[in-house]
Amino acid sequence: MGRDKAMIHTDPDADSESGPAGQQTWLEKLCELAVSSGANVLVVGRERPNGWCIPNIHFFPDDAPSIGPLGGLATALRHANAPVMLVGCDMPRLTEQAFRWLAAQQAQLVHSDGVALVAGKHIEPLFSIYSPSLLPTIHGQMQRGEYSLRGLMHSARFAMLDAPDWLLPQLAGVNTPQELQAWRAEQS
Repeated sequence: MGRDKAMIHTDPDADSESGPAGQQTWLEKLCELAVSSGANVLVVGRERPNGWCIPNIHFFPDDAPSIGPLGGLATALRHANAPVMLVGCDMPRLTEQAFRWLAAQQAQLVHSDGVALVAGKHIEPLFSIYSPSLLPTIHGQMQRGEYSLRGLMHSARFAMLDAPDWLLPQLAGVNTPQELQAWRAEQS
């Protein structure tokens, strides 16, 4: 993308990371949605931005910043000491309904290490639930130089859960300048 996706502004006309005064970033929007759905929110891999206004959000440096989401997940599980709903900051279409729906799936953790959301035929690791019981598996995977969240899901006991049709469009990530342009067009 060439920029920090978490700091992209929700205003479809904002072209820079600085954005208009008072305009929410994708990170702020997702944190607000998670809090309003009743979740405790941890942000891993960055410091609290200047001017941050959302209370009760905990920011932690990533214990393994060079390996991607797996290291961030390990950090979150260590600090949360509870199941973690992992969410990618590049999913600006998510709604409070989506967060509430995923949180309700936590009951499936009784006999599993996590709940893997399946969107179409693909596992969506960045909108799934992970149990602290995974920490030894994650650490072993990191020691072997294996950093794939999907690999983790295939090597542990995950309940596979099909995403409902209404949720599928919300799971589309925005990862390229072209996808950002398309998202902005949707918002106008």
